[in-house]
Amino acid sequence: MIDPTATSTIFATTRQGIFKSIDGGTNWALKSTGIGFNDIVYKAGSTTTLFATASGSSRFYISTDNGENWTESSTGITNNGKLDIAVTAADPEQIIAINNRRVYKSTDGGANWNAITTPGTLSTQGGYNQTVVVSPGDKNLMLIGGVHGWRSMDGGTTWEIYLDGYWQAGRPFFYVHSDHHDLEFLPGSNSIVFSANDGGLFKGDLTSATRWEDLSSGLSITQYYKLAGTPQNANFILAGAQDNDITHYNGTNWINRNYGTDGVEALWNYSDSNMAWTCSQAGSMRRTTNGWATNAQSIATPGGARFVWPLEINPTTPTTIYGGFNSLYRSTDSGDTWTSLNSPGSSPTVITVAPSDDNVIYVSDGNRVYGTTNGGTDWNTLALPVSGNIRSIAVNSTDPTEVYICYGRYNDGNKVFKSSDSGINWTNITGTLPNVPMHKILFLTGGNGDLFLGSDIGVFHRNNTLSDWEILGTGLPNVIVNDIEVHYATQKLRVATYGRGVWEISIASGTLGVEEFASNALEIYPNPTQGQFTLLLKEITGESQITVYNIIGGVVKSFKTKKTTIDMDLSQFSSGMYLVDIKNGNKKIVKKLILK
Repeated sequence: MIDPTATSTIFATTRQGIFKSIDGGTNWALKSTGIGFNDIVYKAGSTTTLFATASGSSRFYISTDNGENWTESSTGITNNGKLDIAVTAADPEQIIAINNRRVYKSTDGGANWNAITTPGTLSTQGGYNQTVVVSPGDKNLMLIGGVHGWRSMDGGTTWEIYLDGYWQAGRPFFYVHSDHHDLEFLPGSNSIVFSANDGGLFKGDLTSATRWEDLSSGLSITQYYKLAGTPQNANFILAGAQDNDITHYNGTNWINRNYGTDGVEALWNYSDSNMAWTCSQAGSMRRTTNGWATNAQSIATPGGARFVWPLEINPTTPTTIYGGFNSLYRSTDSGDTWTSLNSPGSSPTVITVAPSDDNVIYVSDGNRVYGTTNGGTDWNTLALPVSGNIRSIAVNSTDPTEVYICYGRYNDGNKVFKSSDSGINWTNITGTLPNVPMHKILFLTGGNGDLFLGSDIGVFHRNNTLSDWEILGTGLPNVIVNDIEVHYATQKLRVATYGRGVWEISIASGTLGVEEFASNALEIYPNPTQGQFTLLLKEITGESQITVYNIIGGVVKSFKTKKTTIDMDLSQFSSGMYLVDIKNGNKKIVKKLILK
């Protein structure tokens, strides 16, 4: 909060207490210690009296010397968690306070408090969605934001659901997206209010029954957990958003697929983009088999999944998927039936199937990592280098014993580790990464040991030619990156950010520091093929690494050879597009192969 009469004076509420700066934030002094603080506001009309609230204990504090000293004044308030307050110029002595499911009023500047009527079905989800305002011109006109928005026009004696996140025809008032986090009056107005909520920004007249306006269009603010692309169509994306469903981008518009949910994971069948799985919180799943020509059908799942839960697809068999429920489950019929693989630990948070061997699977429950080399018959507990919040596991695309893990916590110098022996021993490859949480690590199939790392502040990259991590590209805001996916057919890396939508960047060989052979250096014939084909290497001599992988990075063939004419057979694999990657020294070439 900024002092309106001396803008170099700033207050910040933190877990340590209340800090004050008198030089515009250059220097800070701690003015109240011992507890964390939440809300802070000037008394209406005052330049020296401030009110503040403790963040977890519903205690109310007053300062009469512009924040230098603070005194508790909580008589009458029951401890019920986070406390938010609202003042009004219509009566500077009146303060309204809300903590979770209780509402309080003070009529003497916070000296004493009384509980008043609470809206009948008020829910703030433990204070996560909690805010309150009082009209500057009418002390009896109030709005409480929780899951819904509750209005009182008589000083809190009676309340009504005014902003309805689940509105249906026949209900009073109108729809405004649920879960309100901040409410503010338009300066100079006694009735026009803005709501910042899980759907964006809305605006309306609190004194009327006129539907509020959604101002969110054009704001790049969606909080995505996960995303998925289909190699069949570069324009198609599925992305799971916090409290805003699974949405499908069709190249022009975003279309909601799982209505009324928190969208999480999504998958496409990479050989048939008419089939896709869309997941919502706590294990809920739907599946389309006709590209949503008809409504997607609910899929029965084993249960026990976390709020945000993992779903992965087999790297070479697109009808086999893996779900993190009360343990790791596998379905070989696109989700119709499920078999438990009896992974140890609690419900999985991470599932990674080795791209070159689907018998090798790694899972984590956040605290531990477990591995199997026989498809889940037997499991080993990996000895981790440090304890903490395991956020992601990656596996070398051609060597299932080469494993990478990253941590999502503040543990300086211990962010990313590599094992070359299936997790028996670990090497710290954190380098000079900043001390922020890391959320997703990805190993690039066909690359030069390329690793991509999603963090709290963007994406980092390293490969065999780099001795340390570097920020990948330019233009991405400093934002949490929860998920990373490579669209191999177009050589694009896409990221799901928690607050700025979905972004992509080219990762063609030249952009990653690898020189490319001329396009005529590799000939594939016949192409398309029904399975058997020949590679003809021209002007490429010496030992080459040959890797053939499908368009999600699943490796079907990988070997080294000095031959320049190589006969191959992929007839045992499903039809679709494959990528033939030839690496020789620090140069490479990639060409597409169509298997009919």
